[in-house]
Amino acid sequence: MLSKNKRVKKLCPTCGKEFEILESRLKWGGTYCSRECHNKRGTNKIKKKCKICSKTYKIWPYQLKSKAPTCSKECTKIYLRNKYKKKVICPTCKKEFWTSKKNSLKHCSMECRNKSYIGKGMTGNYHICPTCNKKFYVEKARINRNEGIYCSKKCRDKAPNKSIEQRIKEGGLVELQCAWCSKKFIRSRYFKDIQKYCSQKCAKKSRNETIIETKVRRSLEKFKIYFEQEKTIKKPERKWNYFVDFFIPPNIIIECDGKFWHNPKKFPKSYKKDILKRKYLKKKGYRVYSLKEDEINKDVNILIKNIIKENPKVNLNNKLNPKRKPRKRTLITKICKYCGQQFETIPSREKNHHFCNQECKNNFHKIELKCQNCNNIFSIKRYQNKRKFCTIKCQKEFTKNKNKRNCLYCSNVFYPNPSDIKRGKAKFCSRECVSLYNKNSTSSLRV
Repeated sequence: MLSKNKRVKKLCPTCGKEFEILESRLKWGGTYCSRECHNKRGTNKIKKKCKICSKTYKIWPYQLKSKAPTCSKECTKIYLRNKYKKKVICPTCKKEFWTSKKNSLKHCSMECRNKSYIGKGMTGNYHICPTCNKKFYVEKARINRNEGIYCSKKCRDKAPNKSIEQRIKEGGLVELQCAWCSKKFIRSRYFKDIQKYCSQKCAKKSRNETIIETKVRRSLEKFKIYFEQEKTIKKPERKWNYFVDFFIPPNIIIECDGKFWHNPKKFPKSYKKDILKRKYLKKKGYRVYSLKEDEINKDVNILIKNIIKENPKVNLNNKLNPKRKPRKRTLITKICKYCGQQFETIPSREKNHHFCNQECKNNFHKIELKCQNCNNIFSIKRYQNKRKFCTIKCQKEFTKNKNKRNCLYCSNVFYPNPSDIKRGKAKFCSRECVSLYNKNSTSSLRV
């Protein structure tokens, strides 16, 4: 241990004088006798010659490995360029340019590279820019997409405004047809496969209809009932209005409630809103019928027959509301993998939709196993096939019975920890039995 008050003699490396210093300060320095000598410590520096400009400069000894052998930043740039880079001549334009030695480039730019590949597997053509009359190369993939008309973005912006027909011929714009109202509208070619509707209203009208609503709509059309779909019922007290699934004049409203979105446990706020909505409609004199998903899937025609019996004043006409067209939703029939019943789906869900409802899907993916403890049969999902017990209690009981032991002294049953069994310590039920067993063994040896 270093003593706090003990002093040590040392020599100053700059002036050569002898001076005393505390031994505790040796860790934190104490090499120079004064501050002036500390500032004049340049005498310890080493002289070196710059490899590029051949000037002499001073450097500290610890900088020999880390610092580059140059005097300034400008010299270091030249040194590193010579070390890691090399000069190459472009084979097309024959210009000199710098490249790295590890990943060296052959061409100075992409234009020169494309020019060299012509006739060597790369199929493309030269185009002339209509604004600057510059000749530039365009690849085959870009030509198929009707691209590569202008050489750059600046030339494209400077170009005069063309008519819509001219832009459609060039391929910049595309004429599309709305999937709901069948109107023709013009959009950019990038929206060719994405956009299907002319406006947001048409998109909402088409997407709001669910599979349950299609079944109800078809049954209403079958019985030749006059109805209006998604009618707005104005609420003068507030700004927003209520929307209804089906309205049959004079005062009948049908609403289709699905299992998922109208579940009070999953979505309690939306469920409360539905209750308030129906209370308000009943106050105004409307007769509200809320049809659930299970009832619609069983038989829709019976439900609508009951509505007609209760309301004999219903208009039975072939003509639907002229303002709103019937839904244009194509459906495909499929067979359920579990129950074997037929059900309808959208064409986009043909590959993934294999079951008629969620219960069939859950039952299909379940497996029945036998519990190793109580021998009861329990059902689990397929990915949980490594389970051996029906509950955690059975698992604990099984591990207890597995680790069952009898005491060497009192022969009582006890359940030790598995770690004690591994170490060979699970022989006695308590410490008293251990002490009594040891006493008896010592007394027998004395006799």
